[in-house]
Amino acid sequence: EDELLDANIKEDAICIDDNIITARGAGLAGELAYTLIRKIKGKVQEKQVRFMSVDYLLRDFILKEEKNGK
Repeated sequence: EDELLDANIKEDAICIDDNIITARGAGLAGELAYTLIRKIKGKVQEKQVRFMSVDYLLRDFILKEEKNGK
């Protein structure tokens, strides 16, 4: 960042500048994906994908718990 010329550096996790969308690192890949979905398909589809992701993770957790007898 110190070597960039005429750059407007932000500390935001996800940065949007017109049609350029970036994230600060690989750990934000999921949030970047949701941001791209929102920009391309809209807020409703972004929320649907978020809910599907939560449902999938929760289902996976419950199945593991049942398998382990908890």
